[in-house]
This record gives sequence, structure tokens and C-alpha cells, in this order.
Amino acid sequence: NQEKGVLMVNCFFEDNHHNIWIGTSNGGLLQYNSGNDSFISIINDENNKQGLHYNYEIFCIVQDKEENIWLGTDKGISIFSPYRQYFQSIHHEENNPSSIPKNEIMNFIQTANGDIIAGTWGGGITVYDSKWDFKKNISFTNPYQYNMVWSFVQNDDGNIWAGCQHGFIHIYNPVSGTIKTIRPPELNNSTIWCMTKDRKGNIWLGLHDGKIAGWNKEQNKFYRYNDSARGITQEFAHVSNIFFDSRQQCWVSTMWGLKQFDTEKRLYSAVYVPDKNNPSAISANITEGIEEYNDSTLLIGTRYGGLNFFNLRNKTFSHLTAKDGLPANTIHAIKKDAAGYVWFTTDYAIYKFKPADKKFIRLNIDPGSINSEFKIASFYPLQDGQWLTATVAEMICFYTRNNFSQKNKNAKVEITGFKVFNNDVSIDSFLETNKPVRLSYGQNFLSFEFALLDFSNQQQTNYYYRLNPVDKDWVTAGSKTFANYTNLEPGQYTFIVKAGDGNETTPITNFKIIITPPFWKTTLFTVISVVLAGLMLLWLFKRRIRTIRHEAELKQKIAETEMMALRAQMNPHFIFNCLNSIDNLIQVDEKEKATLY
Repeated sequence: NQEKGVLMVNCFFEDNHHNIWIGTSNGGLLQYNSGNDSFISIINDENNKQGLHYNYEIFCIVQDKEENIWLGTDKGISIFSPYRQYFQSIHHEENNPSSIPKNEIMNFIQTANGDIIAGTWGGGITVYDSKWDFKKNISFTNPYQYNMVWSFVQNDDGNIWAGCQHGFIHIYNPVSGTIKTIRPPELNNSTIWCMTKDRKGNIWLGLHDGKIAGWNKEQNKFYRYNDSARGITQEFAHVSNIFFDSRQQCWVSTMWGLKQFDTEKRLYSAVYVPDKNNPSAISANITEGIEEYNDSTLLIGTRYGGLNFFNLRNKTFSHLTAKDGLPANTIHAIKKDAAGYVWFTTDYAIYKFKPADKKFIRLNIDPGSINSEFKIASFYPLQDGQWLTATVAEMICFYTRNNFSQKNKNAKVEITGFKVFNNDVSIDSFLETNKPVRLSYGQNFLSFEFALLDFSNQQQTNYYYRLNPVDKDWVTAGSKTFANYTNLEPGQYTFIVKAGDGNETTPITNFKIIITPPFWKTTLFTVISVVLAGLMLLWLFKRRIRTIRHEAELKQKIAETEMMALRAQMNPHFIFNCLNSIDNLIQVDEKEKATLY
């Protein structure tokens, strides 16, 4: 009875972690903590696409073998994993002042005390604690450039520097919360796109004008880019990333090629731009993420030019692009983990791979967690082992290693649906008994639906299917969970499907279909037709023979009749007179006339 302050409980469930979940009417989902005898309430939030959704009631609760919690509500089914949170999305929440402002996210950093600070373009600074609980928004009234935060770096004294528009720097003390703002003239009033600290504690600032200024820790002094020295021929375009390798060589991503920066002379010492006549040149002008793969190779992410491998010894580039299987030609952030995997972001996805085998594994990020394109040129390791990166609309943090129990290796893809001419056909009994589905010859437009019923896999599941004997090889479906076939000939078919995450594949699932031919294409009809045709030919042959014999008899009778007619026409007197005349010629010795007669 809610009027008396008591919720109506519909169901409760104790999971394998001994937490008790309670489903209510109008009160959402409750989690009971027996340690402090308290409840955590999870209610409906229409603004959160990934949140719990119901109209009034939660009817039932169950936990699956992967530790997911399933909730049956009057608005469908909600599934969540309280113990396997691979990804977390932090973004602006409408009508919630205790969230990051609705401005483009430009950068982030974690302080020594664990606070996570984000900077936005026009929204100032937002502070969270290490568990992503909102602490405060810091905004400035004037001038407007104060709220346009582009970059962060942590000084050795623990203070956070925030680089802003037109050369302003906020120095934030995370302990006291105080902020001091400076505008060093050495920055030439140029926007600070990025900042990096070297091994000595010096801070280097990448500027919009394409140059790099420095702050010397020992002298507590800013220095300009050394324009007085004669440098290399180049174009200055804004600096997007500064990276120090293990030998403290400084590499710089710009809008006009990859550059090497001499920290002693404070100028660029080398520039690498595309060259159509040199296949070993860098593949694109716009460079972004930089990572050291080993002591002789740098990985360079580019915009539209794929991934570049830069050989530090001979200063040559080799390329990995979409033609070679790279998922996209635009690579933003790059970082290598302890296991040797290289992680990178494309415009809308996160991948990992090992350059040796070139197998790209896409991470399975929940739909709705990413609402804009990735833009940050780096991954930032947090103190709890997660990595942090961001799109312009949200920050994404995740674990690079799956520290949870392995998924069931015996899991296989299930056939979840079968359609004929887009009409659903019930096949549960056929799948259970492994019997084929029989269709008529006119039912030859088929759709198969399938899914790996694994709701806790961090990596995106890719599907591979084949219809024997139509497909000669496996068809790669990616994350697509259906396959269509049209205008199939009558015959016996076997649809087989499997899934993989880039490392291994599941056992094969098969489904048999028989399309029966029309009666005029059956074997019996063919045999009967052949027999009838043979009988017909035999009858025609015998009939022809009889006709020929009859014609011969007729001709013989006609000849005999003609002979009889000729004989009947012979006059005996005429023959007698002829013989007498011949005899007379012989008597008078006229032999020639007798012979002629």
C-alpha cells in the first residue's frame, strides 16, 4: 500500500552473489544490501535508453548462467549485468544539472586523488569521483574563452592544467578546489590543443598555430617556439597530439603531416608528408594517435590514410588500410596493452588486434552507448585499470582485459527464426528432433534468423553461414543475424551457421530443408514418361512396318493385274499373222528384215 508508505512486492530473487533483488508495483527494482540493511532503488527512466523500463510493474526476476539479471515487466524484458560491466558511458542527461554539460567533450584526466575531470568546449570543467559519481561543474562567467577547455595535463605538484581557447590556462588544485588562470605571452594567444609532460616534468603545449611552446619545471618559466633558429621547410598546422617514445624522442601529430620536435632547440627537426612518388612515405597529411609498438616502430593513426607503421631506423612507412582488412581508413586513438594487443578507435567503434595476425576484433558496445563519432586521439588509463576515451558526446570507459569467467565454450548459435516469403514458420519441433522441414516447390524464398545467446561477451560476435550446396564457402555476416535466399531450385539443402569473436569459433549449428519438386519433375513422373514414350515409339514402329508390308502387297497385286490386262489385250490373229510374215521373210532369204520384224 503506497499510501501507507509500503510498496507492493511482486517477486524477489537471490542471485549467486547472495544479493536480493525485489520487483515491485510502481516502485521499480530494489536491491537489498544485508550488510548495512539498506536498499538501492532502480526506477524507470525514459531518458535513459539503457535503463530499466516498465509501465507500472515488475513481475518476475531470474539470473542466467552468465550472471545477467532478467526482469519481466509490463513493458517487456530488461536484461542487465551487475557484475560484468565492460563499458560505461558518461554523457549529458537532459534536465539533470548533476551531469556533464551538453557541449562537445574535448579531453579528460584523472587526478592523484582519483577524481576524473572532463573539459568541454563552452561548458567549462566537470568533476567526477573515481566511481563516476558526479561532484560538480565548474563554469566561468567571463571571458567566454575560460569555458572552452581543450586539453589537460597534471603537473608534478598535483595541480591540473587545463588548456583553453586563445592561450588561457586554468591551474586547478584538486584538493582545495581553487583555480588560478594565467595567459603566458609565450603562447601567442593561440588555443592550446594538447599538452604532454616529459620524463623531467617539463610540460609541452601544442598550439593551434602549429607550434609547440614549453614550460621548464626547474626554471618555472615558459618558452616560445624557437622561430629565430633556421628550421626545416614546412607548413604550420594545428597540433593534435604530442607523444614521447621510450627514448624521449618527441613526435607530433598535426594537420600537415607527422613531425619530430627537438626539445633542446625547441623547433621541428623533421616532417613527414605524403609523396605520390614514394610508396614508403606516410599515407595521409592529417595524423592523430601515436603509439610505440616496439623500440624501432611507431604506430601512426591517420585520417583517411589508415594505420601507418613508422620504422625509426630507416625513417620509412608501411601502411595498413581498408584494402588490407583494416575496418576503416580513419584511425583516432591508438594504444598497446600489456598482452600485445593494439587498440584503436574508428569514427564509431573500438577495435583491438595483433599486427602479426591482422585479425581485427570489434568490441561489443551496447547500442545507444555511442551517439557521436570518436574524436580524442588517445586512450587514457585510469587508476582502476580501465581505459578512457571519448566521442564528442560521451566518455567511454572500459576494461581491456576480460577478468570474468570465460563464456561457455560449448555454446553454439541457435536458429531463432525461419521465414518463407517473409511469413514466420514454426520450426521448434524440427530443430528438437533434427528433422528436415519440407516445403513445396513454390516456397523457395527463405529467411534464416540466428543468434548466439551470449549477453555478456565484451567482444562483438561475428557470424558465418553457408547454405549447402548453394554457397561454396562461408559467408561472413559480421554482426548481422539473418540470411536470405531467393528462387531456390527444388532439392535438399543444409543451412549451417557458426559464430566467432576473432579468436575462436563456436560449434556449427545446422538446419535441413527439403524443397519438393512439382510432380512433373519427380523421378516417378520421369520414369512413367519414358516408358510411355517407349511404348508409343514401339507402336509407331510396328505400325510403320505394317504399312510398308501392305504397300508392297498392293504393288504386287497391281503388277499382276497389269500383266493380266496386257495379256488380255493380245490378239491371237495378230500374233499368227506376224509369225507368218516373219516366216515368209526367212523363206525369201531376207534375214535382216525378219530379225527387225
